[in-house]
Amino acid sequence: MKLISLKLCAKVGFVNCFCVVADLVFGRFSANWTMWERAVGDSLIHCIVAIGCWWAVTDDTAQNNVPGLLLCGFLSSLVDIDHFIEAKSFALQDAISVNRRGIFHCFIAIPLVAGMFWFLRGYFENLNVLCFSSVHVKLLNLNLPLLIIVAWFSHQLRDSTRRGLYLFPGFSTAPVPIFVYLALITLLCYIGNVLYISKVELENVDSLIV
Repeated sequence: MKLISLKLCAKVGFVNCFCVVADLVFGRFSANWTMWERAVGDSLIHCIVAIGCWWAVTDDTAQNNVPGLLLCGFLSSLVDIDHFIEAKSFALQDAISVNRRGIFHCFIAIPLVAGMFWFLRGYFENLNVLCFSSVHVKLLNLNLPLLIIVAWFSHQLRDSTRRGLYLFPGFSTAPVPIFVYLALITLLCYIGNVLYISKVELENVDSLIV
């Protein structure tokens, strides 16, 4: 297995460029936007960054890549739902006025949730025995633990440039410089790609043995 490929470098470079340009454009023009426009724009950037990271992590020939891309983007945007949970309100004004960050913005939540899905992976693989269609089974069998890590950590990394990394309750780092943010995005894509390709190769070996 190649640890570094030109294709992976090109993908990560594209993702990094988008991260920089998107936030520059957002910072330049969002001041004149409405509250809802800023919220949607910010969520959309989170979504696209996560999609780009999962695109870099996965192989182009991987099956079900499109559902995985969409799910990764959705899960990244879903992180901000904890603003409403902390505000105890469905009003956007209340959600964006909350100073404290919720559980989904906490780094320690990532291994906990990803680990939970890791232990439940056998259940998802056997869902075709139940009333779920093969489409749903394929959607749920996209290496969910890794996908959750990519989706949530990419969101937290982008937020860290403004508010620091919220490592665990009561402790946050200082705001992260942009070059550190890009370096961590690169590392996330690289390590994720190694884990993903290793899993694919292991499954291929298992299928040959069977």
